[in-house]
This record gives sequence, C-alpha cells and structure tokens, in this order.
Amino acid sequence: MDLEALTTWCHSLAKAYSTGIRLYRGGEPLHYYSVYPLHPDPAEPYIPKILECEEEAGIITTPAYQFYGFLAVEPGLRVILGPTRALRGDGRELDELLALLAVPAEEREGYTQTLRSAPVISAHRMAWLLSSLVTALRGQPFPVEQVWLDIRPEDSQQSVHTSHARQRLEDADNADAHQLVRQSYAWEQLVTSY
Repeated sequence: MDLEALTTWCHSLAKAYSTGIRLYRGGEPLHYYSVYPLHPDPAEPYIPKILECEEEAGIITTPAYQFYGFLAVEPGLRVILGPTRALRGDGRELDELLALLAVPAEEREGYTQTLRSAPVISAHRMAWLLSSLVTALRGQPFPVEQVWLDIRPEDSQQSVHTSHARQRLEDADNADAHQLVRQSYAWEQLVTSY
C-alpha cells in the first residue's frame, strides 16, 4: 500500500473510532491525525515501547489505564491507535503524563478535558478491532487470541478490589435502605391500626 493510501486509511480509522492514529516507519513518524487534536501527542512516552514490540498486533496499557493498540502493516511499518479513555487512578498518573509531555500549566485543564473526550474502548473490543484489521490487511484470519496484551495486572487487580468494595458498600447501603423501608411500613401499619 502506498503512503497516500495508508494516510487516507489512517484518517478514516481515526474518524471511525474517534481516536488518534499514528503511522511509523521504523522510529520515524510518517502521519498523525486525531479527531481530538492533542499537541503534544499523549502517546509519545509509549511510542518506543510500542515500536520495540515484535508482535504483529497488540495493546499496551498506560499508568493512567488508557489503551493504545498497534499493528504492523508490513515489516517496519506500524499503525498506532489510541488513546482510549479511562484515566483511572488518583490523578498522580495523569499529572506524571502531563509533566512528561511538558504541557504548560495554563494548558493542562484543556488538555485533560480533551484526553477525557477519548472514546471508551475496552481492551477486549480493541483486540477484536486489531484482529479484524490485520485479517483485512493480510487476507487471512488473524485470531483475536494472537493479539498481544500488555495489561497492567496490578491496576486490574486493584480495580477489581476497588469495584468489589464499592459494590459491597452500595449493597450495605441498599440493605439499610430496605430495612428502613420495612421498618417505616411496619410503623405505618401500626399507626394505621390504632
């Protein structure tokens, strides 16, 4: 595929998935387009890791729990999609990203709002997207199981524990509310009987 066709394809992907798309040959950026333009590109700190990966397609997770997907169009030519929105954590991860990118203090709020405008695409959906793109490019099946995943297990584990604790608290609050309703109804019945 020639460069003009590739950049048109990248532009279409960015529009279709409301995310940023980058095209790299080796370590050299050839094209960048994002529906939500962010300068500097939030992927910059993760580009070396993505370009060093030898897998044909994969997903990396950032400390702020955003996903970047990538696929090899041909040897040495790589497309990088993302970020997806998550921005979990205590905010420290986002502050570190803004510092790494040297976003000026007066632009940080706007930059963060734009980052929060990124689409919500789960790692599972991103893997299916990459699988379908590689299948279309190769003309042969590329099973989703072959998509390499670099998911942050400690974050995932923490997320599971946090959501489980939050659910237990909500369940306890709901149980208290149900008990209060039962008691109120019983009280109303007693008053009505008198």
